[in-house]
Amino acid sequence: MNYLYMKSPNLSYVKINPPALQDYKRTHRYMPSLDFSAISLERFSGNDPVLFENRIVVHGEIAFLLFYKNKPSSFIALDEKEDGQVWQINQLQGAKSRKSYRFNTCFQWQAFFADLIKNQAFAGDLVRHITMPIRASNICDARSQTVDTTYGIVKSRLKMFFSSELGMFITDVNKLKQ
Repeated sequence: MNYLYMKSPNLSYVKINPPALQDYKRTHRYMPSLDFSAISLERFSGNDPVLFENRIVVHGEIAFLLFYKNKPSSFIALDEKEDGQVWQINQLQGAKSRKSYRFNTCFQWQAFFADLIKNQAFAGDLVRHITMPIRASNICDARSQTVDTTYGIVKSRLKMFFSSELGMFITDVNKLKQ
């Protein structure tokens, strides 16, 4: 079984049990397979700003950053609302460096983050809904079609639907469990 190591806010490594990483493998005929033991996940929490690739400010009370061979590759950031009963996804973005290109091409990171958020929500009974605004903000250097595809994968994986009442996408965590 593959494990990721999540760096907790106190900088000590904590072993977490994510879904099997091989499930997110994407083959590319010109690139060698990834070394799954070189993937790590850092969790940041609190109101301290986190910089991604030294230029993108990550906005969220909780952020998960994926690294491949100690290089940043992608992240998801969210806020807890209504005393933790609602998780709102604020940002989801991949790195735009040559070093991260191979990882982001050969790993389905959008699906991984959607499943990570879903599994974290399932871990307790507190979270009722996961939401996401119609249009992502704070996206840096990304083409519109790339952003739409990235967020579309997460919306689909989390079975989100548009709520005209709320003006955003939403999913009921209890329905996801079924």
